[in-house]
Amino acid sequence: LYSKKLPTYVVRSRQKMKASIHFMIRKVPLEPISEKSPKGLCIELSRDDDPLFLYTTSIFEDDFQHIKEQQNLLISFDAFPNKLIELLECALFEDCKPEPKYVLNFYCTSSDFPHWNGTRKSEFQAMIEIAESNQFKHLVHLTLTFEVANQNLLQKHLCNLVSSLKKEKCRVNEQIFELETQLNKQKLRNDEIVASHGKQIVELEKKFQIEKDELRRNQQEERRCLQEKLQDVSSTNEELRKNLRLVEVKLKEAQQREEQNTQEMQRLKMSLQNSDREVVELEKMRNQLETHLRIVEEDVSEKEAELERWDNNFKELLSRNMNLEETLQQQRTAFDALRQRYDDQCEQTKKGVEIIRKIKDGSAFFKKKATATANIVRQQERELQTTKSLIDDIKADQVKMKEKNEMLQKKLEEKEEEIKKLQESLTDYQGQLQAKEDMIRLLNRNFMNVASGRSLSTMHNTGISNLPYTPVLDAPVN
Repeated sequence: LYSKKLPTYVVRSRQKMKASIHFMIRKVPLEPISEKSPKGLCIELSRDDDPLFLYTTSIFEDDFQHIKEQQNLLISFDAFPNKLIELLECALFEDCKPEPKYVLNFYCTSSDFPHWNGTRKSEFQAMIEIAESNQFKHLVHLTLTFEVANQNLLQKHLCNLVSSLKKEKCRVNEQIFELETQLNKQKLRNDEIVASHGKQIVELEKKFQIEKDELRRNQQEERRCLQEKLQDVSSTNEELRKNLRLVEVKLKEAQQREEQNTQEMQRLKMSLQNSDREVVELEKMRNQLETHLRIVEEDVSEKEAELERWDNNFKELLSRNMNLEETLQQQRTAFDALRQRYDDQCEQTKKGVEIIRKIKDGSAFFKKKATATANIVRQQERELQTTKSLIDDIKADQVKMKEKNEMLQKKLEEKEEEIKKLQESLTDYQGQLQAKEDMIRLLNRNFMNVASGRSLSTMHNTGISNLPYTPVLDAPVN
């Protein structure tokens, strides 16, 4: 179930030291061994540095019930192994911290255990304790007693150690052999590298000797040139000394002139200071003028930008105004044509009314029909009159729209919407006039039939008198 090395504090003769103890947990059946034998828990403690350190304990269900009652445990026997492993892992995890929360304490004898209250035996050979430390006290989660392993278990443990050591020895020997093989290969590579580097060193020594001889020749040549230059410098030095004496005489004269120039310079400095003050004042005035000029230039640039924006807006408005005038001219032309058609229809309606009045005296039955038709015609005349007034109103609205367009160019978009509405209304009027033309043509056809001598019964049979009447101008006018 579990096999790990855990850091444990070993207490022996009241002395405490830290060691690494190997914990191994496995399940074992109860003796005598059979298929139905209950399985218990076997825990072994061992150390790598002490082969004779081997402690064991076996916990079966009866032993666990005694431990549970004695230590007030809250888990069952089935959950005990997992909980024990969890506590051991907590101790391993907390060991890396400076102040571990969970610790393992191993007491070699009962006298080393400070707060032991006794077991079924008065004394025990060893005990392991799993404790938790907090800010107030140490809390012991679990204590388990152990016994020194018997001779058989110790021999088996030692045999396992010897076997593992042999395996470890074989593994180490294999590693040593591999390392020796790698070392020999590395030596061969090093010998090859040394041989190749030796050849390079010989070649470099030859190159160095050649360069050394060449540098020596160059040095001798430079030395000869420097000696010649030294002779030239010596002769030049004599000439410079002569010139130096002449320069000293001239220097005295120059010092006298310098004194005179110093006095003149002081006088000029005074005048220069006065000039500087004047220049500062002029500079202030110039800065003020430049500031004022920048402000004026900014204003001019803003005015120019504003003027250009107004020019663009004016051009755009002019173009839109021209488009609107063209649209109005087209609407006016359409309106004149519509008015002409309206006048023609009115004339035809009057003729129809005259014909109806003449036919009225023909028959009583036809009189009723004619009366109804006359009422319809009068109603249509009233509707036509209403349409005429509406058209006059529309014309007046168009005049007002034109005046507003000339006065307020900023409201062109609103006027365009109104023109669209007028176009829709004119379309409606055209549809209404077309319906009235159909009605008048139908009446003319009936009147012509009556005038040609057709009887009223024939008119009744043809269905002319039963034609449904649908008012054309009942639609709402925008």
